Amino acid sequence: MLMPLDFLLRWLSGLLTIALLGGAGYILYQWHAGELVSDRWRISQAIPQADLVVLAPGGHMGLMERHQQFAEAVRTFGAACLELKR
Repeated sequence: MLMPLDFLLRWLSGLLTIALLGGAGYILYQWHAGELVSDRWRISQAIPQADLVVLAPGGHMGLMERHQQFAEAVRTFGAACLELKR
């Protein structure tokens, strides 16, 4: 049986391209975000042709802390979107 989130993800994936970015640790709170990363992994598996990029280690400011890794992920995602439109 499909859960509502699974249905929504499958429906959305037919309409648009989706990117998932996640941080692997939240140092500010002394807490490992493994559960959040595993949820993102499950979501990425439910979306056809999805890629999951984990900014590690990356906290609540992952795009600033790992700006080069973030920029590369966005660049790769943009290139893939352009390739799909051709």
